[in-house]
Amino acid sequence: MLDYWRNRLTGKILLRFLYIAISLGGILYEFLKVQPVRWPLIAGYSFIIIAMIFAIRQRHNAEESA
Repeated sequence: MLDYWRNRLTGKILLRFLYIAISLGGILYEFLKVQPVRWPLIAGYSFIIIAMIFAIRQRHNAEESA
């Protein structure tokens, strides 16, 4: 049972890292390819990155306390 949850949590963390990578790619694309940089889109990508980092940290802290 513990292995099931450990694998599931690892999958969620990998999915969050994928969200971060996609968001960083979007920000890089905005700065390199788009002439007038769309700042609301950059802010949205940044929000996703920050939310995923907090979710990963919260999951890590929960694992340490358990």
